[in-house]
Amino acid sequence: MNRRLIALLVALFTASAASAATNLTGTVVGPDAKPVRDGHVYVYTAAPKMGVSPLCPSCYRDCGKQDAVDGKGRFALNALDPSLKFNVLAVAPGYEPAFASNVDPLLGPVTIRLAPRAKADAKRLITGSVIDPDGKPVVGAMVEPSGVHVGDRYGYGNIPGLDKLSITDAKGEFALRIPEFASQLDVRVLSRSFAPLIDRNLVPGQPRKIRVADGSTVSGHVMRDGRPVEGARVVFVQRNRNSSGYLGRVEIGTNEQGLFVMTNLAPKETYLVYVPMGSLPAGIVEPKTITTGAADESTDGGEWSVTRGRRIAGALFLPEGVSLPEKTHIILAPDDTADVRDVLVHPDGSFVFDNVSTGALRLHVRIPGLKLVDGGETEDIAVPAGGDVTNLGPVFERP
Repeated sequence: MNRRLIALLVALFTASAASAATNLTGTVVGPDAKPVRDGHVYVYTAAPKMGVSPLCPSCYRDCGKQDAVDGKGRFALNALDPSLKFNVLAVAPGYEPAFASNVDPLLGPVTIRLAPRAKADAKRLITGSVIDPDGKPVVGAMVEPSGVHVGDRYGYGNIPGLDKLSITDAKGEFALRIPEFASQLDVRVLSRSFAPLIDRNLVPGQPRKIRVADGSTVSGHVMRDGRPVEGARVVFVQRNRNSSGYLGRVEIGTNEQGLFVMTNLAPKETYLVYVPMGSLPAGIVEPKTITTGAADESTDGGEWSVTRGRRIAGALFLPEGVSLPEKTHIILAPDDTADVRDVLVHPDGSFVFDNVSTGALRLHVRIPGLKLVDGGETEDIAVPAGGDVTNLGPVFERP
């Protein structure tokens, strides 16, 4: 990451809290509640206790603070900002790393419990280490399966016998078990302060060294009638969301100047950037498509203007004698983003979405035992781009 940029962001977005700083103390224990020795505790990420964050979770000045546990498993992380809550990571040799999430330093000491590393058949274990651009170990990187190789095919999602996640320890090392029927594994690496990446074709018994790189940065302003909008949620999601290359979804907030600065994005990757529908009162922000620059480069995304959203409404028509099930939901989604909204359908079959995008949309509703007339294979209801649409009348029939 551009270290000078991060230093500037911290200076811009965080107030000096030296006089009000507080310490976080705690203990690291094993499953038997006995102290764990030779461990380290790290401030991994932070977030404000109230509102949305104008900084990336790892960009706060307290992130990266660490302390070695003593012979009694105790640690102290000093001079933390009391307006923040923290995700705290503990690692120790022979144990699986573990997080204490949403820790408030004002609430007193915390206890982090570690589980011993399980001994697994080496034939099923994918191992390796994550290092930074200087070759140093990256602690707390999340390494998760991206795709499993089964012969000449790939498997994705929840696969029996596949570990869901590994977190790198103090040496940057990770381990993931794969099913007996699998031969290789692609992994997704998400690490604090560096760009996400996918490394492919890891093989059991052949430890892989994965080098992460600095990410790219995108900034912009959210404005309404020429005035900055504070606290707007800005979401980044890859335009190409194929399972084999998906790097995840990230979100940030705007500050009092309406400014957001999203760091650690994948370089030269195309993102859809949007403010979720319904998150701003009486207005929407139409999404933009942005391609990031090279590693350590910053892209100015310009201004996102808040405009009037439109209304999408209508009623469902069911066969005679069929009642609408209680708590039936109807889902609305744009064609180009992952910005999904849903509302309850009223008992009379009517529904209303307010403050939604003017782009092309899709509606989806499922009613057990019925099918949508002329719904095709997806059973989606197309909503054209433009202004209000208040006369939708999806018709259902018995199969």
